[in-house]
Amino acid sequence: MVDYLTGSGAMLTRDLKDGLNYKKDGNKGFETVITRLQMQTYVVPVNYEYSKRKNGNEYGWGNCQYDIAENFWGDKLCRSAYKRSPEESLNRILKNIRKVLPKLDEDELRSLLKG
Repeated sequence: MVDYLTGSGAMLTRDLKDGLNYKKDGNKGFETVITRLQMQTYVVPVNYEYSKRKNGNEYGWGNCQYDIAENFWGDKLCRSAYKRSPEESLNRILKNIRKVLPKLDEDELRSLLKG
């Protein structure tokens, strides 16, 4: 999937599924694959598009558009993160979450990350 996106650029979910044969009698497990790639930050959601009625009003669930992280954030930024240790990455994440949720204590914060 990463190779497909690399060659094609950002794509909507429905186009990815069509292009990689995730259809009724085709490949299985699209949600599992896309979720794992997002967790590893190889693939990132970059936009949502909504279906439109004749009058132009949007409706329904958004159709997610995915791209590879390097295309969205830039190759330099993505490659620089590879040099960090897991502990350093965790500390950076905790620091950013503390800015948004300053009242959480350390245990609550780590529990939030474990999901």
